[in-house]
Amino acid sequence: MSSMLFLRSTEQIVKLHLVAELGRIGDAEGALAVMQFLAQPEDERGRGTAVFALGEIGSDKATSLLNKIVADDRNPMIRRLAQEALRKIDGEMPVEHQKQIASEQEPHAQVPTDQKLSNLRELDKKLSDQER
Repeated sequence: MSSMLFLRSTEQIVKLHLVAELGRIGDAEGALAVMQFLAQPEDERGRGTAVFALGEIGSDKATSLLNKIVADDRNPMIRRLAQEALRKIDGEMPVEHQKQIASEQEPHAQVPTDQKLSNLRELDKKLSDQER
């Protein structure tokens, strides 16, 4: 997927979708390709998508590039996206990919029936006490 970013025959909108998808799947190996894509002179939408994708990927490799964008980029939106990406990489903000992995790894906890009944009895008791 990342090799398609650099083919001349790939349309710009397809490149944007590829960058976004690399970020969505959180592929650390795709970070270098997204960083190279970001180095190319592109429109602001493409740069913003690439910066966001780097944050979703969460690779430390992008830290220096993102710091440079925060300091030097002329677009305030892209600077803000770069700051958020750095916070994601540092672990201050959860990335969607990490949330998805966590939800897939943790099986949906099923509450045992006796615990459900106990909770219902407590709720019933509280309601009864309030009615008095």
